[in-house]
Amino acid sequence: MTTQVNALLASGQTQQAIAQLGQKLENNQATESECLLLGQLQFEEQLVPESISAFEAFLLHQPDNTDALLALAQSQLLAGFSATDTFATITRLNPALRSAWHGYALAVASQGNVVEAQQFLESKLQAHADWVEGHKLLATLKYTQGDDATFLNSFQQAINQQPQHAQLHQHYFNLLVQNKDWDKAQQLIKNMREQPALSRFATIASIILAIESNQTEQLNPLLQQAQHIDDTALDLALVRYFIKQQQFQTAESIAMRRVAKSSALVFIPYLSLIWRLTDSPYFAWLEHHDELVKSMPVHLSENELIELKACLNKLHSSRSPFIEQSVRGGTQTDQHLFLRHEPILRTLRDKLKQTVSRYVAQLPEHDEKTHPLLGKPRAAAIDGNVKFSGSWSVRLQRQGYNVSHTHPKGWISSALHLQLPGMSDPAAPDAGFIQFGTPPPELKLNLAPTLKMKPVVGNVVLFPSTMWHSTVPFEQGERLVVAFDVQSPAR
Repeated sequence: MTTQVNALLASGQTQQAIAQLGQKLENNQATESECLLLGQLQFEEQLVPESISAFEAFLLHQPDNTDALLALAQSQLLAGFSATDTFATITRLNPALRSAWHGYALAVASQGNVVEAQQFLESKLQAHADWVEGHKLLATLKYTQGDDATFLNSFQQAINQQPQHAQLHQHYFNLLVQNKDWDKAQQLIKNMREQPALSRFATIASIILAIESNQTEQLNPLLQQAQHIDDTALDLALVRYFIKQQQFQTAESIAMRRVAKSSALVFIPYLSLIWRLTDSPYFAWLEHHDELVKSMPVHLSENELIELKACLNKLHSSRSPFIEQSVRGGTQTDQHLFLRHEPILRTLRDKLKQTVSRYVAQLPEHDEKTHPLLGKPRAAAIDGNVKFSGSWSVRLQRQGYNVSHTHPKGWISSALHLQLPGMSDPAAPDAGFIQFGTPPPELKLNLAPTLKMKPVVGNVVLFPSTMWHSTVPFEQGERLVVAFDVQSPAR
């Protein structure tokens, strides 16, 4: 690798280093190590389709390099190309590599062969019951294809074979709770209590189940058992419980303890509710509604809108939404939209980067580094250096909506409206609106939205990722949205 490329990387000039290495590759002058480095840099900078050529160039020299093949296959998959052959090559070279099994199943499913992907996973899981990621993927594929009855069967079968496997029990329990299958969750806890190695999680799970199923009569003895357990999921359940009990000071104390650690973005939304309910000045400090929620034009042409809708509709191939997501009465696309190769999606990504830059430039000044939105450095985003931690499309049908939720993996979140239902029904003037400050209904809080916004086709609504938001159901038509989370900038 040249000294100049090293110097560029050391000074943070990654784009310039990519340009220089890319020129060398184009001129057939790049060494093996330069090809590999170029692919890695492009992938990290979310230039995933471009990274494919660099990885392929490296593999011309080392065709059996499993790490490089995995990098190529991952780029092919995320970019929206077929990756089945590459993953198959990896499994031939390393038959025991589970990440390749996972990638192969995803690649097969992404080509529309979901049944084949399920059969492949089932065959692997029969011989490898401890493969947790395989069970999770199989459950997801089944659920999104409309199987809400047997999608968790492989977990139960695996636990029968692996009664002391902690991760299997934890992931199975989480999915049962998300599916509100309280009886099976209770039976799972009973089985865990028979395994000494699982007693700690059995206590945590018992408390979570009691709170989420509203069966809290025996909660106090469980809390005594858990008083010395330090666990994020447990604390989240307790915050939710004490909010429901209107014991706001206790809930705030638990949440603040977690904010001081590494789970701030999960707990700050609950602090927002607590501060609002207790008339704390911290609520206004956190939310600034009039200044932090903006509807901004993306400047898509009519032809671009038409092309974009056609592209997205092809990607909505599932029958049901993901079990862990907020969509009700619609579907959500898989994988990261803005890493794909389609020109219209790349055009959209670039225009949204510009829009995010304008949004960040308009944010109010703020000196306190503890604010989850305003306390982050802004210069890079204002200059157009915007990265996305996720991007997807949601398509809602009649009576479809998003339940209230937040985005703990984001800094700024969004909703770009591409198609909207008719919103002229005088009996339901807010139908189809996006609303903010709406607590999850299971918390049983009598709080109205703090802000309602009528969506506009071609406009993106940008807001802090920690802000509760939902959409209002509508009677007729279809709602098509692109949503994304902007990565939090590094300090």
